[in-house]
Amino acid sequence: MALSPTKLKELYIENFNLDEVEKAIDEQLIKNHTQHPWEEVLLDEEYAIEVRDTLAKRYVNAGWNYVYHQTSSENGERPGLTMFAFSNVPVSYYEHEECHKITRMHNENN
Repeated sequence: MALSPTKLKELYIENFNLDEVEKAIDEQLIKNHTQHPWEEVLLDEEYAIEVRDTLAKRYVNAGWNYVYHQTSSENGERPGLTMFAFSNVPVSYYEHEECHKITRMHNENN
């Protein structure tokens, strides 16, 4: 039986170590905490959109209202990095079409 695109995404997520990436994000959040209305993390690897969306939903479930994410390739820069930004208010800097966003309202509707 041929593997469907949906099944491929499901298997990819199931076999990906999300907890390891979440731990790296948490460590950077603690280390780089700022007084801005948002927190930003930069990971030294590009992660697929399915991985980023899954992680973003975890952080929305943990209490963040907005989670933005983007790879350096999507931003027109050299490949190899992934940015996450976490906030409880919309951040206009991240509100552009190349930056993906998961919000509490979006997550509750899915």
